[in-house]
Amino acid sequence: MKNLPLLTAASLICCTACANVAIVQNHAPKAVIVLPKNPPQMVQYAAKELQDHIRLATSATLDILSDDQQIPKDRIPIYLGDSPQTRQLGIDVNSLKPDGFTIVATQTAIGIAGRDYDGKPIVWNARHPFRSAECLNEEAKLCAFGENGTLHGVYRFLENVAGIRWYMTGDLGRIVPKRDSLLVPVQKTTVEPDFEYRFAWFCNFPTALRDAIWYKRVGFGAQYPVPINHNFVEMQYFKDTRPDFFAIIDGKPDFDNRSVICGGGNYCLSNEDLVDEWVKRISKAFDANPGIKLYPLCPGDGIVKTCECEKCQKQLSPHLGEDGSTSNYVWGFINKVAKKIAEKYPDHYIGSFAYENYRQPPEIDDFSKNVAVMICYIRQNNRDPKQKQNIDTLTTAWAKKTDRLYFWTYPIFDYWLPFRGFPCFYPKLLQREMIFHKQLNAKGEFMESEFKTTGDPDLADQHITMPGLSHINAYLRAKLLWDANLDLNQLLEEYYTLFYGPARPQMKQFWELAETLFTRKFTSHPAEQYTASDINNLLDTLKNALAQTTENSDEYKRIKLILDEMTPFATQLLNISTSTRQFNAAWTTEDITPKTFIDTLDTPLWNKARRAKFVNTDGSEADVSTMVYAIANPNGMAFAFVCFEDQIEKLRMHTTKRDEGPVWDDDAIELFFAPNDESIGFQYIVTAGENLWDGKWTGGPRGRIQSEWNGNAFYKVKRLQDRWTLQVFIPWSDLETPPDNLKLNLYRVRSLGNSPQFTAFTPIMVPQHQAPQYFAPLNIIK
Repeated sequence: MKNLPLLTAASLICCTACANVAIVQNHAPKAVIVLPKNPPQMVQYAAKELQDHIRLATSATLDILSDDQQIPKDRIPIYLGDSPQTRQLGIDVNSLKPDGFTIVATQTAIGIAGRDYDGKPIVWNARHPFRSAECLNEEAKLCAFGENGTLHGVYRFLENVAGIRWYMTGDLGRIVPKRDSLLVPVQKTTVEPDFEYRFAWFCNFPTALRDAIWYKRVGFGAQYPVPINHNFVEMQYFKDTRPDFFAIIDGKPDFDNRSVICGGGNYCLSNEDLVDEWVKRISKAFDANPGIKLYPLCPGDGIVKTCECEKCQKQLSPHLGEDGSTSNYVWGFINKVAKKIAEKYPDHYIGSFAYENYRQPPEIDDFSKNVAVMICYIRQNNRDPKQKQNIDTLTTAWAKKTDRLYFWTYPIFDYWLPFRGFPCFYPKLLQREMIFHKQLNAKGEFMESEFKTTGDPDLADQHITMPGLSHINAYLRAKLLWDANLDLNQLLEEYYTLFYGPARPQMKQFWELAETLFTRKFTSHPAEQYTASDINNLLDTLKNALAQTTENSDEYKRIKLILDEMTPFATQLLNISTSTRQFNAAWTTEDITPKTFIDTLDTPLWNKARRAKFVNTDGSEADVSTMVYAIANPNGMAFAFVCFEDQIEKLRMHTTKRDEGPVWDDDAIELFFAPNDESIGFQYIVTAGENLWDGKWTGGPRGRIQSEWNGNAFYKVKRLQDRWTLQVFIPWSDLETPPDNLKLNLYRVRSLGNSPQFTAFTPIMVPQHQAPQYFAPLNIIK
């Protein structure tokens, strides 16, 4: 049976010649909402949502009755939830898939019923983001999990009969066409989601009720959490009594982070007693939580080494490639636990990530049927054909191994962190991926989405960030998870019309341009993705759209919201595109020695140096000034920094020993150098407290920094009432690169309490300062 189509505004009211039943006529109610005795909580909620939205659309209030109450003779009953009445109308909720529903309308009655959960809230308090703290609003009795078939049916009924849409969170995102009457076509339709697992983590239910309500209205949800996450740490309590459970790393058990970047210890997966302990723990959890059907079994995040014992080493699989080097080892252990669990709980699952170096399917012929697999991938990156081919091949291989295939996707990476505010739009890519996953019979996905902690009382904590820019992608995800093959063009055309009104042509142009710019190529930085002309075109299109609307109308507010969200990012990118990225240094043949650096910068050396001013890392003007002077000679390069400071007494100067302690938390200057091929690089940090940290990295821009490397820099720090200064000399011999093949960047760290401020010579807009692809070429002026 096919899903109900999304109807255009023109087709929402049937002609009187059709077989219709009126539930509102000339603003007068012609129906009542009828609930069964002791209905599930979410069926009661569905009744209130139906009543409220019909009132908004028509000004008519439909009474809510219990099925043991008398129904007025002049009213059509709208039966909600599983009951004798909906069964009599031909609705069999037991035949439906999870979250499915059926809508039946006759000349004498209407029924909307689906599979509904009726028990205590289903959460997984052992691990975020599946806990009550993220997924349950107790006051509103809303939970991210639990089947809500009847509620989904009510929302689809309101969409198709009343033309209501919830494109964005909050009242501004809701479309409610005003009507005199509501006519319901006589028909029966059953709807079931293509994917049973549709968990979008874009808000925390307890603190962002507005967004939690929207989560339900657009169709997100799941029968129960699939709490796959890194949880090997649960075995930490054995470190004193069973140290043999832990991986041998460098000859001793790893209880912490010597082989797992995020800590929590690593384990000896050849230990059969460890298998049995996991079986005991998982069995106990299933017994205590009957609503939970899946238990995670995932290594810690960031495995860099495995147990050195002979049994473990024999199970490694380097022939499967870097992302499969531990697949046989990790999945072999998971498979052992899963088989034992299946003996007692045949309808339960053990789940793990396909992730890092165990991402590839293992070479295990008897892979247990109760193993669920969640593939982690950044869907947006599939605009790169090579990445798409790789993930498609991986996904197809896993689909042959398991019939419980899930995905962990990252809507949060619609933005290059920490960038915010550009219109990332990829509807065709999104639908293509959803159709592919449907063909493989995948069960759904977890969407790690954008949310924000804020002190704004109108927004609450952990709410949807930048709803103006992010809402349409989230809305499309919700709809495609129900029907991957929906008419995408029809949905978008309706959206442009209903959401933007008179600005429809301009906003269609805006979003289509946004899609073209985002999907035309794959880059790692927005400055490479967008030109200044691109950004100006987007801004001009928004401003033109705004001009088509009436000020303070809903359409005006929606477009203004997008413009306001995008403007800071656009300003940052335009600042970068117009900044001078070449770093100039003067030339001298004079010797520069430690004795050259005296207490003042008013010397012949520095008077002929080239100078520049730091800016914020987004390219805007810094609140507190930092100047740099640069001069080179045959032996190296000297810099002088003047760091103005209006809170000199708050300088942070905690570290005292070279290469020890978090020097990057102190007030400091950071100097980065790399050759043009970026194969190696060098970093120096000199603090206001006169401490030095230096290191070398190899293996490209993301290579590991070797802090044990020591260069031969010398320096002098001077602290004054309104500034501190640094003079530093870097020998060419340190940098292993001729000056004409060198590029660099310079940063100032201003540590004020827990909120450090960063300024730089070249604004690169990325949190990782070790980013040589954005460094400025060195230009020595002789």
